[in-house]
Amino acid sequence: MTDAGNRYTKLALFQDKRIVNQTRIKNEDLNRTSVGEWMKDFERPGYVFVSSVSAREDKLCKLFEEPGVTIFTRSDVKHFPVTIDYLTPQTLGFDRIAAACGAFFLYQGSPLLIIDAGTSMTVDFVDENGVYRGGAISPGLDMRFRALHEFTERLPLIEPNPTAVATGKSTDGSINAGAYIGMVFEIQGFINHYELNYKKLKIIMTGGDAELLQMQLKKTIFAEPNLVLIGLNEILDSQIARR
Repeated sequence: MTDAGNRYTKLALFQDKRIVNQTRIKNEDLNRTSVGEWMKDFERPGYVFVSSVSAREDKLCKLFEEPGVTIFTRSDVKHFPVTIDYLTPQTLGFDRIAAACGAFFLYQGSPLLIIDAGTSMTVDFVDENGVYRGGAISPGLDMRFRALHEFTERLPLIEPNPTAVATGKSTDGSINAGAYIGMVFEIQGFINHYELNYKKLKIIMTGGDAELLQMQLKKTIFAEPNLVLIGLNEILDSQIARR
């Protein structure tokens, strides 16, 4: 699996649906040499899935081109492990649907709320029958802090404080109360909303800020940092099975 972001590319080798090797490489350091070094102690995969948020898929595919390797990209996907109930599927972020597929593989049979706390925060819902129903997109944690600094004249750019409380006693404390604790309250509100209608709801969190946000949440939450990679593997297996 290859999941390329804006700064880093995550790579993972799967065997029998388990990650047996993984790494993260800066995009500027990603080449056939760095990929080959990472894979040197493992057999070359027969299938590779390349997923990129930018227009670099062709270059990424070339890193894995060799005899016996079949490469899939997002444009090759014809089937998903979940059913998509979304009015504009052509605009649905691939990371969102990959995370949904990963959560469904791990916890199928339960209604699922998937929270991806990255550059943006996405909250997505998959019902107990494996139907992706949609969700919400809002600014991520770093984006909230940066917006307060960049769109005002005097507010400083600060870091989230894990010990922040809802009532800030200073400007830094008030920013943390609004940006960090406010985001926690937002997540808690979504959880409360879905729990009203789905008593056996399972909550899964992923993304770079998941751990920081979980510190403040008073719920049983399943943390899975590799959720998108797991979902990409499930999507790949779905294509292979239907060839």
